[in-house]
Amino acid sequence: MELRTRTATSPRASQPIPRTPIDLLGEPEFGFSIKMADEGSSADSIQPYDVAGPLFPNQEALPSVVTREDRLRVLSNDAMQYFLPATAAFFGEKMTVSTDSLDDIHCLALSYFQQQQYQRALETLNKKETLSKSVVCRYLAALCSLALGKGKDALDYLGHKNPFSDKGKKRDLNDMEVTEGRIKLDSVMCYARGKAYLLLGDVDKARECFKEALTIDVKCYDALEALIMHNMMSEKEEWEFVTTLPYEEHCGPDSKYFRYLYGLKVKTNIMKGKNVDPDVVDITKSLDVQLSIAERYFNENRFEDCLKICKEIRKQDAYFKESIPLYLACLFELGKKAELYEYAQELVNKMNNEAVAWHAVALYYLYIKKYMEARKYFNQALTINHFFQQAWLGYGHSFSAVKDYDQAINAYRQCSKLIPESYMPLMNIAIQYMGKEEYNRAYFKFRKSLEKCNSDPFLYNEFAVCCYKLELYEEAQASLHTALRLAKERQSQRSPIWEKIWCNLGHVYRQLPLQNYNRALKCFENALDRNPKNSDARAAAGMIYQLKGNVARAIVEYLEALKDSDSKHLIEELIKVALESNAKQSYVKEDEFPHLNDNVFDISQVLLTMKETRSVEELELDDTYWVTSAVKQTHGNNEKSAVASGKRKRVEREEQVGEDDSPPTLAIADTEDDMIVDEGDLRLKKLPRTLS
Repeated sequence: MELRTRTATSPRASQPIPRTPIDLLGEPEFGFSIKMADEGSSADSIQPYDVAGPLFPNQEALPSVVTREDRLRVLSNDAMQYFLPATAAFFGEKMTVSTDSLDDIHCLALSYFQQQQYQRALETLNKKETLSKSVVCRYLAALCSLALGKGKDALDYLGHKNPFSDKGKKRDLNDMEVTEGRIKLDSVMCYARGKAYLLLGDVDKARECFKEALTIDVKCYDALEALIMHNMMSEKEEWEFVTTLPYEEHCGPDSKYFRYLYGLKVKTNIMKGKNVDPDVVDITKSLDVQLSIAERYFNENRFEDCLKICKEIRKQDAYFKESIPLYLACLFELGKKAELYEYAQELVNKMNNEAVAWHAVALYYLYIKKYMEARKYFNQALTINHFFQQAWLGYGHSFSAVKDYDQAINAYRQCSKLIPESYMPLMNIAIQYMGKEEYNRAYFKFRKSLEKCNSDPFLYNEFAVCCYKLELYEEAQASLHTALRLAKERQSQRSPIWEKIWCNLGHVYRQLPLQNYNRALKCFENALDRNPKNSDARAAAGMIYQLKGNVARAIVEYLEALKDSDSKHLIEELIKVALESNAKQSYVKEDEFPHLNDNVFDISQVLLTMKETRSVEELELDDTYWVTSAVKQTHGNNEKSAVASGKRKRVEREEQVGEDDSPPTLAIADTEDDMIVDEGDLRLKKLPRTLS
């Protein structure tokens, strides 16, 4: 990857800026400022604050051009509209010398701002003493301070809280504002105030400012984008806030349209399956609409479908930054290494001053397992955008991949501080604690993560693993059942979550007090239907067959598991135990192949299966079904026990094995209800209870 030096886009002044003391509630003289009530006026006669209006007057409303200053003012306005800030500054400076008008001073400072001469713009506003007279000039001064990275100065210009809300006066939205769709200036100032708090690292106050900006004027989309982009609200809070905004009051006849567009941005995707107002033009080709669909596909693990939409977005607008992290994630998940490399190189060439470009480079190195290089580029992305959650998670993954759990936890913890309402950092911290076998701390972090999100089946599955390790089997079952319901609602059939849930449920049903070998075996079979090469599920199924006495079938399952297992030593131990156990079993003479006579095929069970029309998920979640099956199984076992007892009477020979030379045996006991109890899972310390 070609590394390009990132140059600063704005000058940084070393000298402090002299600021004129400001009375935020003083009476301003600028035409677009807030109008205060006169002394002695009654509450009914107080006019609403007039803070809406264009920064530049309409040229049609300009007075007759009769003087040189008027002609220069028209020329300066034209230059600003045609993005000629140097021309505007040249003539604007001449006007301020002769007129000293607030309008002319503001236009001059604005021309400096457009040239990225932020320090110069601030000095102009301060030296001309405009800040105590004009709200718009204070807002421009705050923007200059934000561009210079001085959040505290920006708050001094804007006020540490909304000064107009202290009056307790609610403005009525007049018809002109609704018709023209103008954005209220105090809403914009609340948004700028939130950016200042964000620059200072105060996420809580920044969130409140962004929410206040939208409450004052729904049309201030930048505030919504900041809330969504920085994950400042939980899923539930986000849904409640966006759905209860005053669309009808602020947007008039376009209220349904705005509600639809904003609904596309929330995590819960409240507009799924809903159509926009039929009176409006079809916007299915809109970038935001397509991105919303792509995000839903990604959350459902439909990576191919998501990638297809991301490519369509890229054709429409290659610089639409919101879709690029999703595009990169799809390439990573699908293992498209060459395409990931090419796209990362393209982003570096075209957008090397954007965090997402270096995030792409880092993802490529993470994919090829060059973790040191990956950390370097993740760090560069975070230097550009400190609130880039995907880069923080990738940075943590680069440590987790080499089992450096402490460094990974530090990365995820920093991400959680910057983006406190996101559950992903907490979930990953819990997973690292599990890697360190600190299950109690992992349990606490999982609970905190579940408080922020209750709709992710992967989160519930990981929490169930933690509960299993703590021997909280009933809580593990409940968590897995929740994961199963969510997967049925939100996951595609190709998602890997199904295999994980079924396999983990099978392990839970191997343990007391939920021990039910038939139910466990059914779960492992469901997992194998999803992935026949799942060696964990196949080996666990073999253990259950062995515990039930079907040793020959167990050996078959072990041998199949051995083909695809990474833990061959463990399965070889299981095979050894099964073969030794099978060798000392007694058998009857009339059986031609006594060791293979394990009664695997049962026609009654086939008939019961044919009668059942419900899905395996519905059967698993129906506890009454398994209670009924257990009663039927007990009755069948009693009949089989009587037949087996008759056979044992005809046994002519039983192989004797010395106590000192006896191999490890299965610790099995018959209970009153004829269930086989697993006492220690083969009684071998080498065979721990595992949960994938």
